[in-house]
Amino acid sequence: MSSAVTLCNECDHVEAQSRKMTPRLWLCRRHRRVVNDSFVTASSWTNSDPFLRCSAVNGGACPLFEPLRKPAEGGEHDH
Repeated sequence: MSSAVTLCNECDHVEAQSRKMTPRLWLCRRHRRVVNDSFVTASSWTNSDPFLRCSAVNGGACPLFEPLRKPAEGGEHDH
């Protein structure tokens, strides 16, 4: 494993719509939120984002880091 720092702004796994917002709201597509019964209330956590926030999962050495791909010529990044 590399000792290089992994920065989310350079990672391909940031969810495209969240990348348009402030970085603290970015979501990582490689860290799916586990939806289960809430032990705080009687309902499930269904109003949560489908992925975890990048700031919560990247401590600077993310093993799931993948360099940001360049969009195909004339096309959008397809995520």
